[in-house]
Amino acid sequence: MHHNMRKVALLLSLPRAALAFAPPTSPIVGGAGRPPTVGSTRRYSDTGQLRLALSPIDIDANALVEQFSDPLLYEHMATGAALAFAGDVIAQSLLSESEQKSIPPSDWDVARTSAFVTFGALYTGGAQHFVFAFLNDSFSEPLLRLCLAQFFFIPFCYYPTFLLMVPFLRAGWEG
Repeated sequence: MHHNMRKVALLLSLPRAALAFAPPTSPIVGGAGRPPTVGSTRRYSDTGQLRLALSPIDIDANALVEQFSDPLLYEHMATGAALAFAGDVIAQSLLSESEQKSIPPSDWDVARTSAFVTFGALYTGGAQHFVFAFLNDSFSEPLLRLCLAQFFFIPFCYYPTFLLMVPFLRAGWEG
């Protein structure tokens, strides 16, 4: 349990939010299962691979590209977008004030649906792909993973992102 508390402390102390999604010994952070290099400013690893030097953690750029090339990431993003689309269209259909009920409703708010679809793809499908991969790789106890997801990631990451991103996206499409 003490080892897991160190992982939680590391998670809470990372300076860049994107790095919190990768396990401390993943190829993204430490490279090839090595622990992170703290305070390094190297541009290339020992094998000559290009690395991004972000203090205090050294990131392997090739592994980062590999993470974003994962077909499962795109499947999760498509699923998040499709569920957001279906959910918003159904919700608008049920709440529609028009006499004729239909899917999509005659008074369909396309900008609202577009904002939900974008959020569903980028955060629900994209960011949470990395969040849950981090939780699954870092913590073996399901109850601890559940608590971190419910009491840390959802209130401090999901809700603020949702409450800022959806109105911002909606305003961009309406304006």
